[in-house]
Amino acid sequence: MKQRMIAGDIKYNLVIASIALMVSFSLVLLGYINYFQSYGLSFKRGVVALGFTIVLATLVFSILKFLIAKQFSNDLTRALKSLGFSLFISVLFSPCFAPIPHYPASPLFQPVSRIKITLKPEENKGTLQLKGVWLRFNEETFSNKEFVFSSEWASDADKYFLSANAQGELYWEGRIGEHATLTIFPPDGQASATVLWDDEETSSVLADAPFVVKKKSATPTWYYILIILLCIGCLGFALFVFFNLYQWMGDSKSRRLVVVLVLSLLTVYTVYTQFENPEIKGRLEIQEGRHMAVMTGTALNPWQYRVFAEWLIEGAVRLSASLGLGQGYFAVFLALRLIQNAVIFGFVYVYFQKIGFSKLVALVGILFVTGSMLNSFHQSDLSFNTYFDVIFYLAAVLLILKDLFVWLPVLMVAAAMNRETSGLIPFLAITTLPRIKDQRSKVFLILLSLVVWVGVFLALRALYPDRELFIPYGYQPGLPLLSYNLTLSSFELVVRFFSFAPLVGMLMYKDWMPVLKRFFITLIPVWFMIHLIGSVISEARLFLVPQLLVFIPAFLVFVQHKYERYFPAQHV
Repeated sequence: MKQRMIAGDIKYNLVIASIALMVSFSLVLLGYINYFQSYGLSFKRGVVALGFTIVLATLVFSILKFLIAKQFSNDLTRALKSLGFSLFISVLFSPCFAPIPHYPASPLFQPVSRIKITLKPEENKGTLQLKGVWLRFNEETFSNKEFVFSSEWASDADKYFLSANAQGELYWEGRIGEHATLTIFPPDGQASATVLWDDEETSSVLADAPFVVKKKSATPTWYYILIILLCIGCLGFALFVFFNLYQWMGDSKSRRLVVVLVLSLLTVYTVYTQFENPEIKGRLEIQEGRHMAVMTGTALNPWQYRVFAEWLIEGAVRLSASLGLGQGYFAVFLALRLIQNAVIFGFVYVYFQKIGFSKLVALVGILFVTGSMLNSFHQSDLSFNTYFDVIFYLAAVLLILKDLFVWLPVLMVAAAMNRETSGLIPFLAITTLPRIKDQRSKVFLILLSLVVWVGVFLALRALYPDRELFIPYGYQPGLPLLSYNLTLSSFELVVRFFSFAPLVGMLMYKDWMPVLKRFFITLIPVWFMIHLIGSVISEARLFLVPQLLVFIPAFLVFVQHKYERYFPAQHV
């Protein structure tokens, strides 16, 4: 019996140690890929990396032992199932963090390239002397000395000759940088040259000018897959640790502190990422110009009619100037985006709980909200009206779910001034009527909200009449824009934005809450139809409203069901 217990303990520790080693190795390798490739490889750096991996593995081993003991009563099978579920969540989230393919800087990951040069002198021209071959990449130059010559070449003191009517070949094989240039200098006689470079063949006659061949190598597919797998593994382990530490805390005050800290960090991180994004960073200088166009009534349709954010920004700038703070538009832009992201995270967290999800499952939803927000920058400026639209929709559904309909008409004044897409808010309210008492007063408030929206919509167009309609990329709204939106390039960005959450959520439709089904029927068909024929869907931020209100909650139905199965029920 004692020997069995010892054998069981050894097996138990070996499994945990194996997981710890895989996690630590993945973290170190991912860190090297992202931050240290350009430093090259050396024995000393390898020793440092190995030592760091061992230290990290020890820490991970200790964390796993603690969590398995505290949360699973040393039941390794249940713990592994829980870890597997966390990894599955990470897989579903993977489109959000899938990296844009970049060529590896380290030879460790660069593909092997093969070059074959064939030179043939013109007939009856006598012996031909090679003048030189250069291969350049990564600021390095390789001469013909680095090439292997075929037997047809004769050499004499680093000089190479090819007899008349002979055909000589040069070979090179090695790992190569992304951009490489091969230069063959003209020999002392005219000759034909053929370059076979990784199955791409190019030919030329060498006479007076060098023969130059340039190559841009593609990122190896296996390298791209490796990065995704490493990210999935590291995120899956992090989710496993977070889920169980959050449960282990027990105390509600500690959990509230964790939630506030997580939401605050994500607010700052998403704002930092957005302001550092190349597409947005390059447009910050023209953001002020677009703002002034709206303020002076010279912006295109529909931007001219989205005045709420611009009036708010202008008021903040003028208030700052009157107080002597001297802060310009950039400071106001930054402050407003911080406030917007903080409000979105706070509102959506409350919304997830209000429709029936536990606090921890709601935090899983926050992870997917973050992924969508980080993939909503394509062809975008700061898009304040889009983010306010999300805020107004979240505020509206919270008012609806709390039966505070009296505030809907007030909300609709700002929402209609902000963006015309807010017109669906009253219809979302109508879908909840079957569960509401005193429906007559609620119907009146809903109709009043719709009247407010129509009134503001018409008033803005009367105030700024005949504004020219913006035509994206020259595609007219309707079938031309629809055909453009159905291209593969658009769908790649859309998949990154949505991840696999909508697909999994739709499979759980029969288990959705009634209010979620009503929101889906009211919002999704109309929203997608309008944006498919009237906007560019690769600008994925336009789908933040349906993603946050319907698709992520639908996915959380799946998470809640499985979470109760794979984690200790008393902590859910």
